[in-house]
Amino acid sequence: MNNAEKRFASLLKTAFDKKNGNRIRHLVRIVADSYSQNLEELQKYFDSENPLVAGIATSAYNFLTDEISPIQKKEFGGLGAIINQSKRNLEFNRRQLWFAKISGSSLIFSKNSDDSLKYSENGGHSLWNSENSGNSLLYSKNGGHSLWNSKNCGDSLFESENSGNSLNFSQNSGNSLWNSRNGDYSLMSSRNKGHSLKCSENSGNSLRGSKRVRG
Repeated sequence: MNNAEKRFASLLKTAFDKKNGNRIRHLVRIVADSYSQNLEELQKYFDSENPLVAGIATSAYNFLTDEISPIQKKEFGGLGAIINQSKRNLEFNRRQLWFAKISGSSLIFSKNSDDSLKYSENGGHSLWNSENSGNSLLYSKNGGHSLWNSKNCGDSLFESENSGNSLNFSQNSGNSLWNSRNGDYSLMSSRNKGHSLKCSENSGNSLRGSKRVRG
């Protein structure tokens, strides 16, 4: 690793440790600009010994090509990814798509588990009809019509912030949405059971038409 690469890795680690999603996504754009005419060289970084560098390389590659399969193969694949479109029925697990910004109709019918999508920001119609479990979507920010008709269980969406019409018609169970903050019309007409929504803060019309379901 040359001096420039070492400096970049240091900047990336600092942004990661500080949980600075905006900075990480800015670095994704810098990498994409630097390798826009040299995709083969960018692909070499997929195998970097530094998992954060490998992850951000997959994000830059996706930014340039819309190709998402490299993201699915790496532990931190899609770190800070900026995704406006994708195929349906994708699956993500491990620590993929942390600090990602997802919009449009991306990740519809996706299945997300383990630690995927932590600290992500989701808007548009993204994640419609998705199934989210484990620790997926912890600390995420969800707006627009994202996560409509989604199924969320485990500890998914813990301490998330939800606004707009996100999570309308969703089905939530387990410990999902613990300590979450919900405003606007988020969670309207949702079905909630188990310990979901425990210790959550709900304002506006966020729970309008929702139901607590036994079982």
